[in-house]
Amino acid sequence: MCNYEANIWSEPTEPETLDINKAAVAGTVTVGIGYAQLEELCAAINVPSMENMKIAGEVEKQLAIEKNEVINGIPYITVLADGSWMKRSYGNAYDSLSGIGAIIGYRTGKILFVGVRNQFCTLCDVAERKGVHPRGHKCYKNFDRNSSSTSMESDAIAEEAKSCG
Repeated sequence: MCNYEANIWSEPTEPETLDINKAAVAGTVTVGIGYAQLEELCAAINVPSMENMKIAGEVEKQLAIEKNEVINGIPYITVLADGSWMKRSYGNAYDSLSGIGAIIGYRTGKILFVGVRNQFCTLCDVAERKGVHPRGHKCYKNFDRNSSSTSMESDAIAEEAKSCG
């Protein structure tokens, strides 16, 4: 917008520096937003968004086929799953209101799925305290407030596992 150009390296120039994709994911997790919001932010600042997760899945699939890791004609891939919640805890306060679960391709290290769980919506909360119906908004609350925060990770990962059949 201001006719200013900046160089953004997609690979770290120093070993202790995160590359742009890892930094974007870390920032997304820290502020509690998801992939769609990250894409909107990238579009607004004219930065190409992160690698498409579907493409990453296709790469993992192709690598499995090349290694003949196929059962009944269906390639199988090895994945890693991890999760986090948005509040630091040192063994005693697992009460975060947001968390994520992610599935990562073992061979490529690329993200195949990210699921975000939120137990709180500010607009809904304010409306509830005022005893009124919340105004129209896109509510990101998608997890039961009475469920444990530690279960957010596994719930998000289980969502993707169910969709894979």
